[in-house]
Amino acid sequence: MTQSILAEAFRLYEAGRHAEAAGAYRDATVRDPALFEAWAGLGHAAAAQLEFGEAIPALRRALAISPDQAWLRVNLANALLALGHVSDAVRENERAFHEGEGETRAMALRNQATIAPGDPALDNAAILR
Repeated sequence: MTQSILAEAFRLYEAGRHAEAAGAYRDATVRDPALFEAWAGLGHAAAAQLEFGEAIPALRRALAISPDQAWLRVNLANALLALGHVSDAVRENERAFHEGEGETRAMALRNQATIAPGDPALDNAAILR
């Protein structure tokens, strides 16, 4: 049953019906709270609606279930950055770069190149004080 909900959620997401997809992914997380695909899907569907406050905990939950999914760390970093959590975004991109391969490493590195000039933890923020 959960697999059919996931399939429907994915179909809705691919059709651009992100709010409906998020609802279906939420249903899947209730039915099986340990299902990586449901949490990752919910994170992506929420982010697609710019609902980063919902996306971040969903992506974190997915990574808690399956921490070896380095590509998902790039998506988490993007959501964190969207809410102004610059240092957290930098840390997630660094992990994605070190743990990932190929395209994941390239995406993480591109993200770092655009974030680093404004990371307060690096004491190099581009904003004049």
